[in-house]
Amino acid sequence: MHPGSWAPRCGSIIDLVDDSSPEAALLSADTTADAESRQLAAFRRLSSTERAELVATATRAVLDLALAGIRVRHPHADDRECFLRLAVIRLGRDAALSLYPDLRQLRDLSGDQPD
Repeated sequence: MHPGSWAPRCGSIIDLVDDSSPEAALLSADTTADAESRQLAAFRRLSSTERAELVATATRAVLDLALAGIRVRHPHADDRECFLRLAVIRLGRDAALSLYPDLRQLRDLSGDQPD
C-alpha cells in the first residue's frame, strides 16, 4: 500500500501482520501505523469505565445502523417486526426462532441473516 492511498484488504489478521509495508497498520486497512499507534496509546489511557462506555456507544451505533437497514428493506414493518428482524441479525435465524416463535409469521428472512 502506498502512503496516502487506500485499498480494501481481505484476509486474516495474519495477512495484516505479515504486511512488510512500514506504513501499514495491523488492525485497520485504512489507517497508518503511526496513527494506529497513537490511537492504541489513547485507548490504553482510558479507565475501565471509559472503555465500557466507548464499547456501549459503538454497540448502540451498530444496532442503530442495523435497525436503519431493516427499516429501509422493510418500510412497512412495525416495531415488533423490526425487533424480530434485528434478532435474526444478532442471533441467527435458528436461535431467534427458538426465542421468538412469532418470527415464523414473517416472510423473507434471508435478507436479515448475517453472511
